[in-house]
Amino acid sequence: MTPLQGGGCWMPLAGSGWPVPDEARDGWWPGLPYLLHDMRPQGYMGRLFARAEHHALGVAPDPQAWSDDDMLPMLHAPLPGGEVPMRTFEPPLPLPPQCAVWHAAWSAARDFWRAAADDGRVSATFCEVCAAHADQLSAAAVHA
Repeated sequence: MTPLQGGGCWMPLAGSGWPVPDEARDGWWPGLPYLLHDMRPQGYMGRLFARAEHHALGVAPDPQAWSDDDMLPMLHAPLPGGEVPMRTFEPPLPLPPQCAVWHAAWSAARDFWRAAADDGRVSATFCEVCAAHADQLSAAAVHA
């Protein structure tokens, strides 16, 4: 999945076995794909976590009120045991019929990660992750 500056994301799922709504068949989603909505803390423990940590996370105390932008950092959140996973970011290359949409999404995604890398509210360590994501997108564009 590649988040895009201004909202939405690029995540082609056609042919993956997941049901894909018509408006996302080209890989462009207006928000997060529905299958990522489970990133939102759930159940008693999830609601307890959200109430305890919402100030530090800068989100509402009720996870049901979280926007897609509020949920996106959960892709890089610590695991339940506290360990921080190193996620592999591999931007998917487009199939030939997806090239035009992919290039538009690529530009917005690169801008998103560059803006995050330069955001003073983001930790230095995560700024490095964001910059690496922007670099990987630039490298992927050479092959698309």
